[in-house]
Amino acid sequence: MALGFLSEMKAVLDHRVAGMVTYPLDEILLATLVSVICGANDWERGEDYACESLDWLRRYLPFAAGVPSAQTFRKVFRLIDPEALQRGGAVGGVPAAVRRGSRRRPSRRHRRQDRARVQNRPRWDGRNPPRLGLRQ
Repeated sequence: MALGFLSEMKAVLDHRVAGMVTYPLDEILLATLVSVICGANDWERGEDYACESLDWLRRYLPFAAGVPSAQTFRKVFRLIDPEALQRGGAVGGVPAAVRRGSRRRPSRRHRRQDRARVQNRPRWDGRNPPRLGLRQ
């Protein structure tokens, strides 16, 4: 699984400055994939899962600088184009339920009700100023 994943990830461009990179992009992507499969739903948990599985990760990549911090994960993923990840196949090995979360998409009826709720809210026009949690 990991070798196919790594070969497909060459399509994802790394927009960071080449001489200033401590953690290679393929290491960050592999650590993220393993963390998501293990159930991480935020960057801090992802860092924890990657640290716990560092010996296993080193079977595929060197991880010479260790595991990136949660802040590094955040910064790198802000720079990555999500469409490039899909073209690269990063989501191919991850089950669809993991990619989109366990939340089901609301039905059409519920979406219409939500839209109506938003449209029926009173607008602020100067005579009716917004009240932030204050009771009248």
